[in-house]
Amino acid sequence: MIPRIYPSTTLKTDYKAVKDATQDELAIVTDGSRGNYLFGAESRIEDEMAYAAWEQANAERIAEGIERGRAGIARGEYIEGADAAIAWAEEKRLSRG
Repeated sequence: MIPRIYPSTTLKTDYKAVKDATQDELAIVTDGSRGNYLFGAESRIEDEMAYAAWEQANAERIAEGIERGRAGIARGEYIEGADAAIAWAEEKRLSRG
């Protein structure tokens, strides 16, 4: 979800709007050239941080899987065709006992 953006003057003129907005979502308050500030309920910020960590971990696992796949292809470890893949999977299943 994209956070709402408020100018810093909103904290003075309509603090309730920022407070209400940050109960369920994040808000960015801009302060001119001095930077931006993130406001939100603590639980919401924690949820966002946990989701970002989960996304990062998934991205790393995907990248590792792609790299292992490329390395396997370079070593000639691949199967061509659906029938060959099914036969290979069946052979693996039977070898596990």
